Amino acid sequence: MAEDYYKIVSDLKLKHNVLTEHIGDLSLSSDGENELEDKLIYQRDIALINEADIIVAEVSVASLGVGYEIAYAESKGKPVYCFHKNDNISAMVMGNCNLKVIKYKETSDISKYLEGNTENL
Repeated sequence: MAEDYYKIVSDLKLKHNVLTEHIGDLSLSSDGENELEDKLIYQRDIALINEADIIVAEVSVASLGVGYEIAYAESKGKPVYCFHKNDNISAMVMGNCNLKVIKYKETSDISKYLEGNTENL
């Protein structure tokens, strides 16, 4: 998935201000960011969500952290776009009518979808 995250961030950066470029860092392990303290990661991520106009989440792989971020963003009234490649997605995401849940085939589909569906934000 690291390569997919890298491609998604790269595509989005072409036309959007991406606040979480670190997600696309190919040097991140599957354990995430180990060089920062948990409290600093939490504070940074909450600040970034508060600053963002929209939230784009890749939810193909279950993640407690991403789920928390989605719920926090939703509680703040942020538009949340959840993209996935497979059909094994949490019912809490799939069943939430406040989220825009979109299945994609290629990572480039994400930026194409956002171009046509976020102009009224």
